[in-house]
Amino acid sequence: MAFSGESASIESRIGELLDGNKKYQGTHQIPRKFEEIKIMPNRPPAIAIVTCADPRVIPEQYFDIKPGTGYLVMRNAGGHAPEALRSIALLDLEFDICAVLIVHHTDCGMTHMQESKARKSLKERVGDDKEKLAAIDALDLGAIPNADFEASLKKDVEIVKKSKWFKDEMLVKGMLYDLDKGEVREIVG
Repeated sequence: MAFSGESASIESRIGELLDGNKKYQGTHQIPRKFEEIKIMPNRPPAIAIVTCADPRVIPEQYFDIKPGTGYLVMRNAGGHAPEALRSIALLDLEFDICAVLIVHHTDCGMTHMQESKARKSLKERVGDDKEKLAAIDALDLGAIPNADFEASLKKDVEIVKKSKWFKDEMLVKGMLYDLDKGEVREIVG
């Protein structure tokens, strides 16, 4: 499948990323090694942040997070909990996560998505493969109908709270990041 702008443009964009990395290398500071972090005395409590993969949504900016400060960021389409559960569980084993913040945002693509149309498009890609078609039918695409962030966040918070993988005392909150204001508000706590 070709993207608009052809492959030369795609290669150019990848080249821009690599050029950006060259600039970054000039200021890069070697982080602590994984084993050093695990045994650090007075290590800050770890907090997992689950948020959207939308390139406008950068939790390191809107929460003013500095590297190495105990915040573990996971991103996926819509910032939904189900896709992040495995990562949270594995990171909890290493970093003893005390809280999970699920952060949705205004003007999210998942509020504009029509599940039936998306399913149809996905099915057109796979043709007559019955196994793939069944997998598409079973897939929770994570749409947020009518921009009902409260309902979506309640659902995601409950998924984490009901998971058997985590400690009962793990704090789980649902938050909404307003793209226009730059403000994060607690919606479910």
